[in-house]
Amino acid sequence: MAFADIPDQEKAKKLIKNQLNNQRLSHAYLFLGPEGVGQKELAKTLAKTYFCKNMTEDSCEECSQCIKVKHSNHPDFDLLEAEDNKDQIGIDLIRELQKRIAYRPYEAQHRFFIIAGADKMTEQAANSLLKTLEEPPDYATLILIAEDESKVLPTILSRCQQVRFEYLSDEILVSYFKQQGIKGENLNLMVRLAKGSLVQAEKIIDNREIFQKRNQVFQFLVGLANKSRVEVFREVDKWKEWYEEGLPLFDLLIDWYRDIIIVRDVKTDQINNQDYIDSIKTLREKCSKAELIKELELIREVTASINANVKIELALQYLLLKLRIKRCKYEESCRSNISSGR
Repeated sequence: MAFADIPDQEKAKKLIKNQLNNQRLSHAYLFLGPEGVGQKELAKTLAKTYFCKNMTEDSCEECSQCIKVKHSNHPDFDLLEAEDNKDQIGIDLIRELQKRIAYRPYEAQHRFFIIAGADKMTEQAANSLLKTLEEPPDYATLILIAEDESKVLPTILSRCQQVRFEYLSDEILVSYFKQQGIKGENLNLMVRLAKGSLVQAEKIIDNREIFQKRNQVFQFLVGLANKSRVEVFREVDKWKEWYEEGLPLFDLLIDWYRDIIIVRDVKTDQINNQDYIDSIKTLREKCSKAELIKELELIREVTASINANVKIELALQYLLLKLRIKRCKYEESCRSNISSGR
C-alpha cells in the first residue's frame, strides 16, 4: 500500500512525507489513534518509500525492496507485536528488539522498527524500551503504535514525535461495505457499528449473524421488565458468547439508549434503529430523560470495567439486573398513574 492508497489521514501522511523528502526523519514516532485507521499501513509505507529502488515520493509497490517490506522480510525492517494468544507486550519482545537494533543496516542506510500495541507494554517492558529511546542509534527509527495515550508512559511520550490519526470517514466505510455486497438498511447499521475503523468493519463482516443477534438483544430489552432472574442469567450466557465472538454488543446498547433519549427531540429519520421506532417511542413515554441518561452512563461504566479486566459474565449480570430493576419501577409507576387516572 502506497501513501496514495491509505484512506483519509491527510495530516499524518503530509507530515511523514515532508520529513521523508527533507531527510529529517525523527528517531522515534508515536502513532496515536483507534485501531484500524491506517497506522500500521503508514508505518510500513514510510519504510517502503525510504527503501524504494525507484526513488519516487511514494513507494512503487513493485521493486524488490517494496515487496520485502510488504511481506515483512526486509532485513532492515521489523514489525513487533504481541502474540495472538497474549494481550500484553512483555519485556522479552523488547529485549529482542534491543538485540536487533544493535546491528547496523544490512541492505539500506537506515533501519525501521515498528511496535504495534505499544500501549499494551508491561511496565517492565516500557521501562526497558525507554533506555533505547534515550540513546537511539542514528541509523534507526522506531515507530510505536498505540490506541490509548493514557497507557503510554509520559517519559515515552516525551521522547517520541506524536502523530495523531482520525477515525475513517463514513464515505470510506460505505465504499468498503459496498465492495462486500452490503446494501440498504444493513449498510447504514454496519457503518455505525464500524466506528470509523476498517478492523472493526472486518469483524462485522465476519460476524454474519449480527442482524439476527441485534434483534434478539433489542427484543429482550423491550420486554426486560417482564423477565425473571433466571431469564436474565440465560440471556447473559448468550450475550457473553456473542461478545466473545466479536458482536459489538455495547455499541448496540449505547445506540439503543441514545435513540430512546433523543426520540422526542429530533425528527424520526434521525433515529438510528428505525425498525424499532414504535418500541423506542413507547419506552420514552415510560422513562424520564434523566433516568435514561443514568442508564446510559451505567452501560458505559460497565464497558469500562470490562476493559479493565472485570469478567464479562459478572459485568453483564450486574448490568441487566440493574436495568431490570429500573424498568420494573417505570412499569409500576405507569400502572399507578393509569389506575389513579393521571
